[in-house]
Amino acid sequence: MVNHRPLSAALGVMLASSCIGLAGCAGGGALGLGMFSGGAGDATIISTAESTRLDASFRTAVYTFVDENTADLFFTDLSSEQLDAIIAGEDRSEVAPDGAQILHVHLFLTPRAGRTPIEFSASNVTLSHYVLAGDAIGIYGGGGFLLPSRVFTREPGADRFGGQMREATVRFLTATPGFNDRIGSGVLNGTLNARLDPKMSERFSRLLSAFSRAAGRI
Repeated sequence: MVNHRPLSAALGVMLASSCIGLAGCAGGGALGLGMFSGGAGDATIISTAESTRLDASFRTAVYTFVDENTADLFFTDLSSEQLDAIIAGEDRSEVAPDGAQILHVHLFLTPRAGRTPIEFSASNVTLSHYVLAGDAIGIYGGGGFLLPSRVFTREPGADRFGGQMREATVRFLTATPGFNDRIGSGVLNGTLNARLDPKMSERFSRLLSAFSRAAGRI
């Protein structure tokens, strides 16, 4: 679901600082600890250009990995049935009439104490965030730092992998005709948890490549 929320300038400053804590933000769709109760996690993009925020509570989350430093994680608020229908080519506006979001996190370095920076101002992931609104698609991109959760594993390879992201940067990249960008640029905070599923990850990858082509990104 696409859920833009208005945000006053003063409230935006408060949320930008409070959202980075593990306890999360007040309000639906804000950061929580869903990953620790088996959920797929949440993410919030707070605009630094407009008085808006974009919330997502992920229902489907999978990942695949190449080695201990390289992984691709995919998250969406679509159900697996809705995702299968969109992949099969069904009308997105009918499958997801309220819109949808898909987040792709590409990990290129697993942080290790004494060997790599372990702080949220560092960078070890790139982000691609796709917003589906009827027939239109908007694409945001950026980067940030994923701190792996000790609840699962400190590096890719286990049945589950995930962690925390705080104030990762995102900005509007491109869109298909009819998409209304209400974020511009912003910061993303998230609690993420994906299960290992290379086959579904490949289907995600192909779908997002198709979306990127449709929006003229590739």
